[in-house]
Amino acid sequence: MENFISKVIEEFPELKGKPISRDSKLNEYMKWDSINVLFFIALVNVEYGVEINEIKLRNVDTVGDVWDLIEKERAAVSA
Repeated sequence: MENFISKVIEEFPELKGKPISRDSKLNEYMKWDSINVLFFIALVNVEYGVEINEIKLRNVDTVGDVWDLIEKERAAVSA
């Protein structure tokens, strides 16, 4: 989880210096415009080998929710 948070902060400079944790609500820290959504989807695909779509991403609220979504998708790919 810490590695995930570090990767997100690395890719999205507007998050640097902000206290990001599992319970942090991403929409409080960054704008979810179409470009950020695409960058985030690409980050997840490259770093974790799973594909999430915009609908799934927009249905999560916290950093922990995103991580849980990634884990769920990784489990589905492995099954």
